[in-house]
Amino acid sequence: MFLYELELNNIINNKIEPMISTLINTINNKLTEDEIYKCVMCLYTLCNKMYGDNQIPSKYLSDIKQLTNTKYMKVKFKLLDIIERR
Repeated sequence: MFLYELELNNIINNKIEPMISTLINTINNKLTEDEIYKCVMCLYTLCNKMYGDNQIPSKYLSDIKQLTNTKYMKVKFKLLDIIERR
């Protein structure tokens, strides 16, 4: 969130988009349920701050949809919240 605030205030540039990609890639790794959920919560917060009620760019949306094929229900439902913009 700190990087988001810095980018919002034009102190740094072009750091949030790579961070979203990194979070998506991290979620794909073999992590514990809690670690995955923490990454998903960061992704959720970033998407809410960056895009508000607007649609998430398709380059991320397709990757997030693939992540919903997880065995962890709380992770899946939070990912669906991101997709549905809740």
